[in-house]
Amino acid sequence: MNLTMIRIWGVLIVAFAAGTAGCRKQGPERYRMSGTISFAGRPVPSGMISFEPAEKGIGGGFAPIVNGTYDTDRTGRGHLGGEHTVQIAGFEGVRDPSDPDSPAVPMFKPITFTEDLPKESTTRDFALPMDAAP
Repeated sequence: MNLTMIRIWGVLIVAFAAGTAGCRKQGPERYRMSGTISFAGRPVPSGMISFEPAEKGIGGGFAPIVNGTYDTDRTGRGHLGGEHTVQIAGFEGVRDPSDPDSPAVPMFKPITFTEDLPKESTTRDFALPMDAAP
C-alpha cells in the first residue's frame, strides 16, 4: 500500500469515527429478556417468542428459541416493559430432513397470553402446558 492510499484510509477512518461518535439509538428504551422454554418437561428445540406491546404503533420484541433457551440480546430485540401480548411457537425438526424446504413440525399450537413485563432486563422461564399440543 502506498503513502497516498494510507492517507486516504486514515481520512476515511477519522471521518467515520467522527460521524458515529454522537450517534444514539432512536426510539424507546428496550429491555433484555432471556430464559428457558419447555414443553411437557423437555426443552423446546426451536421456535420463536415475541412480545407485542399493548401500545400500538411501536414494534415489539422477539427472540428465536434455540435448544430450549431464548435471549433478546442474541439475535432478537428487547421488549419495552409494561403490558405485552406474548406469543410462543415451538418446533421439533422438519418433516423431511433431506429437503431443506421441508416445513417445520409444530411441537404445540402457538400459545398467546398477556403479561406485564418489567421495565428492566430480566430472566423469565416458561413451562408450557400439555394442552397446547397440536
